[in-house]
Amino acid sequence: MFFVLSGFVLYKQIQTEWPGYLSFVFRRAIRLFPPCIVAVTASYLIYLFWAPAPAPNLSAWFNDTSWPAGITPDQYFQHLPLTGEDALLRPVWSLVYEWRVSLLIAAFILSPAVFSSLVFGAAIFLAKTSSWQTADYAWLLMTTFYASFFLAGIALSHFIEEVSAFLTDKPYLRYGLLALVIYYTDFRSQQSGLIGLVYVGLAAAGLIAVRISDRNVQRALEWRPLLSLGKISYSLYLWHMIVIGVLFRVLNGLPPLLIGALCMLCSVAIAAVMYRLTELPFVRLGRLYCAKCYQPNVAA
Repeated sequence: MFFVLSGFVLYKQIQTEWPGYLSFVFRRAIRLFPPCIVAVTASYLIYLFWAPAPAPNLSAWFNDTSWPAGITPDQYFQHLPLTGEDALLRPVWSLVYEWRVSLLIAAFILSPAVFSSLVFGAAIFLAKTSSWQTADYAWLLMTTFYASFFLAGIALSHFIEEVSAFLTDKPYLRYGLLALVIYYTDFRSQQSGLIGLVYVGLAAAGLIAVRISDRNVQRALEWRPLLSLGKISYSLYLWHMIVIGVLFRVLNGLPPLLIGALCMLCSVAIAAVMYRLTELPFVRLGRLYCAKCYQPNVAA
């Protein structure tokens, strides 16, 4: 959903304002990097000065994703340019692909049909095989695979009027699609491997298709608390694992549901603060910079 939505929003931005490739990259960089650097640095400081130990009564997943032992200063610095290291903050893995695909956006603009055909075709092929995942160039192929999710969002954004017109007068098809998405993502066992991610990506695209064509779903998702969560969602994404790692250690022994509820409350509160401190200033800087070098997108 994160990748499909990113493609959807980026395409809308490109269609309404295209400041040039270098300015676009600059705006993406100051949008992604400063909040991430602050969160990673906070996580590293917690690791250095608190030295959180593994919790024997908690799962291996928890201990592996919240400050595993042996993190070095070099690993910390490798987090900052989004090269792929994520030991200090596991959600960083997706930002790595967000950044890489952002750099490929120029290729899409130059030749949308060719670029889309190549990426979608490669994604299906890569999802059906696994031998390439141990190769030195696997990072490039994995970037190509995840780029297909961005392209799905771009396609929805480009054909938004056609999708809306097709589904608007077909309520049974819309709600059938919504039921299928909910069933696949919440009730059945999802297929493992990359092909399972392909199906999840299709479900994300299906959910967005329902959203843009059904007024009832639109009204439900325009509920003010949900809009507020959406506004701080990037900071929430960055900080929630830090909160989980701290509270489940500090409050270890209390009912897990209670700790989970406190994690949600604290994550939202911290995200709201960090949104104002580490996101808004750089969002404004990006808008100010791009306003000076704005070029109308003639092709649009």
